[in-house]
Amino acid sequence: MTTRGTFQKYFRQEEAKSLIEETLGEEALALGPGLFFVFADKLEEQRFLSNRHRKKRDIGHLLALKPPAPGAKSWADWVAFNNQREPLSQLWERMLELGRLPAHDELTPELSAWVNREPGSVRRAAQLALVGFDPGEFSDSRASRIEDLRVYFALNLFNRRRPYAQLPQELQKDVTVFFSSYGAAQEAGRDLLFSVGDTQVIHQACVESARGGIGFLDGTHSLQVHSDLVEQLPPPVRAYVGCAEKLYGDIEQADLVKIHIGSGKVTFVEYDSFDKTPLPRLATRVKVNLRQQSVDYFHYQDDPDPPILYLKSRYMASSQSGYAKQKRFDQKLDRLGLFDFSGFGPTTANFFATLEGSSLRLRGWNLTRARPVVSEGHSVDRQR
Repeated sequence: MTTRGTFQKYFRQEEAKSLIEETLGEEALALGPGLFFVFADKLEEQRFLSNRHRKKRDIGHLLALKPPAPGAKSWADWVAFNNQREPLSQLWERMLELGRLPAHDELTPELSAWVNREPGSVRRAAQLALVGFDPGEFSDSRASRIEDLRVYFALNLFNRRRPYAQLPQELQKDVTVFFSSYGAAQEAGRDLLFSVGDTQVIHQACVESARGGIGFLDGTHSLQVHSDLVEQLPPPVRAYVGCAEKLYGDIEQADLVKIHIGSGKVTFVEYDSFDKTPLPRLATRVKVNLRQQSVDYFHYQDDPDPPILYLKSRYMASSQSGYAKQKRFDQKLDRLGLFDFSGFGPTTANFFATLEGSSLRLRGWNLTRARPVVSEGHSVDRQR
């Protein structure tokens, strides 16, 4: 009851989702705290969900030409490739995006007309493209797309969505090419979803990820990873996090994602100015309990001593922007030998008190030491 005699109800995330779904009779897709999408057009809903869990691959470097292998291709094919390099490059880029040969309606009108006019078919054009580009990259794109679709179908089952036999056309083509039938696609998703409940499977996937340079593994307890890297995790962990997104919302809101290996929980962590400081301070922590289908929010904006994220580079990948600069800072900080960074590390107050006691100052991504010097008979501090 308020002071004005009115009643207010504050909804938890799962309560708000349930209210919307019970009222509208449709699934509410969480985008953030208190923010949901409800699709009237189910084809658009499936397109949105498919794209949500699709790897965002940077294929620019895959468009570089390779020299023809001696004897592997005829000289005539190499000449033909060079004479038609621009449309073949466009076709190759589309092939890498889809992980399969595109249909005519998946090409631009200009490219489709060229295919009909010159090579005569998409398959022949693709064979010609392989003269100048690396077939292995196409195989990798195919494997990546199959992983995306397994995650998509697993999460459809987890959310108990109605089986839409009428998928968007591009997904229908994917199912035909990669799984042969809709039933086989659903079975692949079901197998992946069931694996999420196996702690050993999740632990092994987290170990595999950490060994590949993606995420920081804390024993058998958790894997912590930058949110931009979740799509690079093995499919069981991607599906595990995807189940938690059902209640959390868009993963891009978070800076780090913590996968709790044995407890059925995923924590999404947000920091103040994560990319702009080597020691970001904790702002919000959102813990999703998959077994109870509940969400707990922890806010630190008003905390006078919010926790700091130490050694940020270990949650990043070497390919990420800012990694090298962060790594140099972390190494310098660790070499000081002043702190124990196990667990959550020192409190913010103790961290800066220790720096000050050692005459150290934090300036951007640099640690500077103040030393006394004599100037005209007076002792002053100078930054080194």
